[in-house]
Amino acid sequence: MAKNSPQDLENREYFSKRLNLLMEQKGVRQIDLHNALDIPKSTITGYVKGKSLPTAGNLQKIADFLNVKK
Repeated sequence: MAKNSPQDLENREYFSKRLNLLMEQKGVRQIDLHNALDIPKSTITGYVKGKSLPTAGNLQKIADFLNVKK
């Protein structure tokens, strides 16, 4: 899938909104994710701003840290 396809843009926007909501609900800041998960700050910023999607590995790390159930 092309990086800027309509579906990719929609996926990034959806993930960003959900991530921001979960972080707000749990009182988690970007720096907290960076420190706990060893994900670069710039990468987390990309997720939060809807500029990129996480790899499967980073998605699992974030889900585990935020206690998201499958």
